[in-house]
Amino acid sequence: MRVIVFLFFPLICHGLVNKIIDDMKFRFLGGKGVAEELDPGASTLQFLQLESDITPRPFSARPEKIPGLFLASIPALSRLGSGVFAIGYKARLTPKDDSKYTAGALSDFQLQETCDGGRTLQIKPLLIYEFESCPFCRKVREAVSMLSLNATYFPCPKGGSIYRPAIKGKFGNQATFPFLDDPNTGVTLFESDKILEYLFKTYGTGYIPWLLKGPIVPVSAALGLVWQGGSSRRSSNPPALPLEFWGYEGSPFCKLVRERLCEYEIAHTQVSCPRGSPNRQLMLSKKGRFQVPYIEDPNTGVRLWETEAILEYLEKLYGVEETTVKYL
Repeated sequence: MRVIVFLFFPLICHGLVNKIIDDMKFRFLGGKGVAEELDPGASTLQFLQLESDITPRPFSARPEKIPGLFLASIPALSRLGSGVFAIGYKARLTPKDDSKYTAGALSDFQLQETCDGGRTLQIKPLLIYEFESCPFCRKVREAVSMLSLNATYFPCPKGGSIYRPAIKGKFGNQATFPFLDDPNTGVTLFESDKILEYLFKTYGTGYIPWLLKGPIVPVSAALGLVWQGGSSRRSSNPPALPLEFWGYEGSPFCKLVRERLCEYEIAHTQVSCPRGSPNRQLMLSKKGRFQVPYIEDPNTGVRLWETEAILEYLEKLYGVEETTVKYL
């Protein structure tokens, strides 16, 4: 009998300890159980205690947030919606199919949006160094959106301490933004017009839309960016890995998130989802719904829709409170 107790005593103790630990986890997580604790994203959100509603609700905003959204809509209005639609955009009515992305449904029919697409399949995301309030950078972002390209953006706001000095240090103080590095071809380019020509030749038909041509483009972009955010660095502790960001140029909801990403110098890989883009169907298939902005943070496992929730998440996790005290 003593031998049996001796042999099984460690197993009994192990089971009791695990039961106690599981019970503590259950209590600590507010009754959510061990399964959710194993999800790093859920535990991170539990720790941050976001006040914003994280439930996805398309085209919704609290009344006090509407003025900010209106202000964020001005750049798209001044640019006549450039970047909102994919190149070769088409729309037609088709029989209703819940497995397919639609912009709207009427009775047994739905509005299907597609595009002609480009000539070359993109393998790796473009690498683009830019900042949100630069009109020349906006031209390039519009092109990336129109072509439904994936691009990793490295924010270079004024006063930036990470990517801006990296480019200046490598190419000299005369280096300007945007700067493109395409790992698919090895091409590197400064100057927005050269970048546009390259992108449409490589990933499109070679034709550059009239909305991106002429001297009026940077002027209209600059006018739209007056009083907008994303120009200067804010104190932050950026993550090691780029965030995954689904969105498109022209969306005021996406713009508010991009401004914060730029100010915090948070690198992010954008999956461009303009209207007509196949990436809208891709999101529906992978995530179960289409709504932007949407982020996935590989550093924490967090996945979020809703602009207000994303902004609060970025601020609480990566923002650093400003202080005027230099020495203690």
